[in-house]
Parts: sequence; C-alpha cells; structure tokens
Amino acid sequence: MSLETDRAELRRRIARRTSLMLSAGLVDETRSLLSRGYGRASALGRTIGYSECLDLLDGRTETGRLPGLIEAATWRYARRQRNMIGRLKPDAVLGGDDPEGLARFLG
Repeated sequence: MSLETDRAELRRRIARRTSLMLSAGLVDETRSLLSRGYGRASALGRTIGYSECLDLLDGRTETGRLPGLIEAATWRYARRQRNMIGRLKPDAVLGGDDPEGLARFLG
C-alpha cells in the first residue's frame, strides 16, 4: 500500500505541526529533559525537533530560525520516506487525506 499526499500540502502540514509543537512548549520540554541528563548522545539528541532545540539551547542557532530548521529536517525525512516508498510496488494507492479509505483497506 502507498499513501500519497501533495507535496505542497505535506509542507503545510509540517509547518502547522512544527508551530503546534513549539507553541506547546517543545523548547521548555527539551530544556527539562536536558536537565535530567538526556543530551545529544541520547535518542533525544538524534530526534527531529529536539535536536534543533538543543542547538538553540547551546547557542548554535537563533530562536527565529528554529521553526525553519525543524521544518527543513522534517521535510528531508518525509522526502526520504516518499522516495523509499515510491520504489515499492504498492497493492493500493490511497490519498494521504483519506482516513476512511485507509480504514477500509485495513479493516
């Protein structure tokens, strides 16, 4: 099975999700985890979003650049997934905005 979403729509979703994560306190959450010993060597440090927040907290980037950095890293990851999935031979292709179709396929 393959899920397909328009690239522009996927970018909008990434931007919206990034904004939600940041407004929900991603930087403070990262700061809290860092104070408990979770740093760059942990899974946290290798995770999109947290890694960029660690760069902010370490002074390697500026607050205004944070959303764009997270969005760019997320887009690179999504693009790799799309390319990998695109090389597979899907049994079915569903739109990424069709939860009912996915439920029918899985049901």
